[in-house]
Amino acid sequence: MAGTYKAVKASPPDLAMLAIEAHGGLERWNRFSTVSVHGINGGVFWGAKGKAGVLGDVTVTVDTRNEKVSH
Repeated sequence: MAGTYKAVKASPPDLAMLAIEAHGGLERWNRFSTVSVHGINGGVFWGAKGKAGVLGDVTVTVDTRNEKVSH
């Protein structure tokens, strides 16, 4: 399968802007104040560590303007 991307060498600030532009641009990013992800995690390793079900079904919300994460 041929890739549809072009490798780009970029510094960290340029890389951030490249990612923002690839997902609709800064104007679109600024319309949002939070990003949420719903995840269902599991597997053998969590149980082996005695943590089965700790993150079995979790929603994480990140504030895009302040250093704040909740779950």
